[in-house]
Amino acid sequence: MHDQFEFSRNLIFPEYSETGAWTQKRNSGWLLFSTVLYFTATLLAKSWGNLLIGFCICVFLSILARMDFKSNFRNIMRTMPMLVVIAAISLFSNPISDSSPIIINWWIITITSLDLENAGMLIVRFILLMQIIGVLTSSLSITRFIHGLEDLLTPFKWVGIGVHHFVISVEIAIRYIPLLTQTAERIAKAQASRGAAWGSRSGSLNSRVRQILPVVVPLFTISYQRADKMAMAMDARGFGMKGKRSQYVTDRVQLIDMVIPAMMLGYLWMVLS
Repeated sequence: MHDQFEFSRNLIFPEYSETGAWTQKRNSGWLLFSTVLYFTATLLAKSWGNLLIGFCICVFLSILARMDFKSNFRNIMRTMPMLVVIAAISLFSNPISDSSPIIINWWIITITSLDLENAGMLIVRFILLMQIIGVLTSSLSITRFIHGLEDLLTPFKWVGIGVHHFVISVEIAIRYIPLLTQTAERIAKAQASRGAAWGSRSGSLNSRVRQILPVVVPLFTISYQRADKMAMAMDARGFGMKGKRSQYVTDRVQLIDMVIPAMMLGYLWMVLS
């Protein structure tokens, strides 16, 4: 009964916890850079061989991150209906004609073996990208992620782009996610204690929307109030008055931190070659 009020359990990516994993000891900036390289290579992969290499790299990093494969599998299966819908849309809306064998030819629908292969590769890409994001979220705390993001975006500072303000915005947005989840849980419990039919999966779409509205409206109101208080607190502490800010913790780069970026560069080179 209480599971329907615990929205934090519906998060598909694992949360950070100190486990002493090898990936948690690596430089955050280079780890983020490696993730960007993996995204690029996986999205550009055009063959099953390249995706197999990406799968092996993903499993290897998951082992180094000490991830729970059972919980990851359950999270991926929860998103499988959405992935199937995306693959079906790609399957039926492919305007490119090819000479591969036709599997289905009915009315205006023509599906070839190449279309099925592309849809399957699309699903595999999404699964690999979700898993590598899970490796990142389980390896970096929010603080280290923010430091790594600022290091990753350092080249933009050289052209006069305000990276620090963007990073602060990302940090505030990330830290607000658990607060919004806890607030939504409290509002849903308060509505249910007052007799609201919460958690029932039956009923029309209109009734489901009317059931969610009493949660969404106060959630937005509370969010705006918190945002206003935070803006006033940041102004009171002189945020943005100084051009350059120092860091209490510096993430030093070691030679071993280059292992994962080198692996990702090799993966990207094999995809592009």
